[in-house]
Amino acid sequence: PESECRGCDVAPRPSSRGHSCWDFTDDSDSDSEDRVPKRCYKLSEPQGFPGFLLFLCRLLSPVLRSYGRAAEFLERPPWPQPEADYVEALLEFLDEDEDGYPDRSLALSSLQSFKDMGVLEELQTPTGPLLQLSQPFQSASNREKLRAFIHQFTQL
Repeated sequence: PESECRGCDVAPRPSSRGHSCWDFTDDSDSDSEDRVPKRCYKLSEPQGFPGFLLFLCRLLSPVLRSYGRAAEFLERPPWPQPEADYVEALLEFLDEDEDGYPDRSLALSSLQSFKDMGVLEELQTPTGPLLQLSQPFQSASNREKLRAFIHQFTQL
């Protein structure tokens, strides 16, 4: 129920009317029988805590900037590829705009978050696991939605 939502509720939820959410599914295959349920992420400002979301966004700005750059990076790698190659290429990409060394822990954190969110998935092969973009994020428009979703929090 809406009354039970916490301030920064980003738990996956089914899409419903009256809720503002980000839908990262591709509607072009809506007739598919093996359709994955939609992922919906809802953020709301908690009553009685004005400015809380702004505070969190500013506190997390280094993480959000890294995640935003990592979302941009999804356009570059050849897919699929070994995770170690992805991490090294991501660190080089992050280093292009940094005034020093990119933070490896932020790169690894973005990788894990993208796996948890279903942006990236592991493909098991005879030579070992490979990373690939999940079906919804093979669409350029859904990758752009992800970048816009992250970017909105860096603008606060």
